[in-house]
Amino acid sequence: MFMHHSHTRRRLSALIFAGILAMLSTGCSNNAAQDSGSADSAIFSDLEFSNMESLEYGATMRDNTDYSIPVEYDKRFLEDGEVEALVNYFTSIQTEDAQLYDDCTPDFYVDYYLENVYGGLLDSDAYLAQQYRTFQDQLDGADVTFSLLSVTSCTEDESAEDGGIAALKEMCVELEGQEYCDANWNGCKLLTVEPTLSDGTDNTLVGGSMNIFVVQLEGSYYICA
Repeated sequence: MFMHHSHTRRRLSALIFAGILAMLSTGCSNNAAQDSGSADSAIFSDLEFSNMESLEYGATMRDNTDYSIPVEYDKRFLEDGEVEALVNYFTSIQTEDAQLYDDCTPDFYVDYYLENVYGGLLDSDAYLAQQYRTFQDQLDGADVTFSLLSVTSCTEDESAEDGGIAALKEMCVELEGQEYCDANWNGCKLLTVEPTLSDGTDNTLVGGSMNIFVVQLEGSYYICA
């Protein structure tokens, strides 16, 4: 895919990708609304039906157990397909399923990620094995099981988080071409996700926070993480 790019285009793409990676490695704060007592509950009750759309992300969190990994999120901000793509991404790590990983990650991103982060030395199987070990280390070697995915923030603002969404779109343009992106880029959301890990007993822990893009391309949802 990259053989026909000029040196300038490769350098620009590398700079874009470096910015995205820096942003993805930075944890975000939890924006979920917290219950501050009966007074706030009463206020929320008054607003619940009359002014729901004006409430910020986190005001109507729900637990969805319809997927192989339960997901906690604000249903006003995420489509079912976006939630499914998110679950598939973490399931691919949990099961080290390279085919599932490739299916839920856009080609332009995964190819460039493996080439520029790992120098082309890893394929999807090796990448997933590495990701699995990273989470396994947090469980002292126990098998990795994600017991909950908490989506604590969501934005479509292209200027948010140092313009990460805009940078990802620019990467798509650089690697796939303007014509492709004009025809197939249907939007992108930046999520903060806190995966909860289980060691198979009652012991669980939050495996940190992760910045994750959900991109809609060609009518389907994909994960860039």
